[in-house]
Formats: sequence, C-alpha cells, structure tokens
Amino acid sequence: MGTKKGKKSSSLNEVGGYKVLPVEVSDTGVVHYLYFRQHSSNKEDILKPSDRTIFMTNLPADTTERDVRRLFQGVARIARVIFHGVVGQDVIKTAAADARMMSELASAMADAESSKSKKSKINEDDKLKPVPRSQLLESGSSAHIVLLEAGELANVMSLKSGSITKWPSRDTDSTNPLDYRGISRYLYEHRASRPPLDLLKTEVDSFMAKFEESQYERDRMLAQQQN
Repeated sequence: MGTKKGKKSSSLNEVGGYKVLPVEVSDTGVVHYLYFRQHSSNKEDILKPSDRTIFMTNLPADTTERDVRRLFQGVARIARVIFHGVVGQDVIKTAAADARMMSELASAMADAESSKSKKSKINEDDKLKPVPRSQLLESGSSAHIVLLEAGELANVMSLKSGSITKWPSRDTDSTNPLDYRGISRYLYEHRASRPPLDLLKTEVDSFMAKFEESQYERDRMLAQQQN
C-alpha cells in the first residue's frame, strides 16, 4: 500500500519584481501582505550594502525594529533597519538638535557647578524623565533591512510559502511602553506628555537656576578678559 507524500512547499508569489509575504497580524486571521526584494543601487552605500540588504514595503504603521528582527528570527540576523515614512520625522530631527544644544549647555555649566560646595539637589525619582515613544509609520511605508552577513540574503530570498506565517505579536501584559498598541499606546503618550504641574514647575525652576548661573559665569569671564 502506498504512502501519501507531504505537500511540497512552494516559492513565494512575485508581483512586479517583489516577493509577496502574507502574514497574519492578529488572532482573528486578518492577513497583511508584505512585499520585498533585494536592494540594488548604482552607488555603493556603506549603510545599505546591496549584497546583504532587502527593501520591504507595506509595513504595518506601528512596525518597530524589534518586530522586524522577530519576523526573520531563525531565517536571518538583522544588523539594522532603516525606516522610511516615519510620521513626525522632522520633529524627531528637531528634537535631536535640541538635545545636542542642551548637552552643550550642560557642559558649559559643569565648571561653574563643580566649584560650588553646596548645590541644590532634586531627588532623582522626582525628576522628569524622557518619555520612551515608539515610532509611527505612514500607511504603506517601507524600510531597508540590512542583514548581518551576505550569506543570509539567500535565506530570505529563497523563503518558501508558509515559512513565515504570522506578524510578531506583543505581550498584552507588557509594562514596556514600546510594546503598547492601539488605544493603550495613545493613552500612554497622551498622559506622558502632560506631567503633573508641580513636577513640571520644579524641573523648569531647576533648569532656569542652572541657566542663570551659567550666564553669570560667562559674563564674569568676559569681564575678566576685558580688564
């Protein structure tokens, strides 16, 4: 009596030069389609070497680098993910520039502060801390996914149908804000961007006091140079 042969896995479908990777994004069975191809460029790019980079599009709006790493777990290791179409990207760049200026200001104040034997201190637990925020992508956004080694590119490009079937889920009980999705994410960011007024006042007063000390020290040094 003959035995049944197992169903042979087929290659992923292709559309317009892109491989089509269907994944379930929730337990409801909703299918989301990802499209990817090997990255190619006329110019060599050290950040996106063509021999180990894929270009993927139609990413879910709340995709993170961690999601991408988990998606390809067991298939290829990820060196970095370069997202495109990040909502508020210009705001992020502005915030980074502001952070650099704040760092320079802090360095300028360091000498003046170190010369004082008594300094007013704020309990570290009472200080305002940066709010971790997960990025949000525009609909249908893309990313360049750089693999750790060139040999792993073949693993991705030769994926069979059914090799990857689910988009990485996140722990609903997680206390890490970067794992929040849906309404939980927006409630967290809404509350985090509105700290208690007394805490905000303490932080602003502390900053202004340090800023005025720095200004005084700078004016004093300028006066000494002129004399």
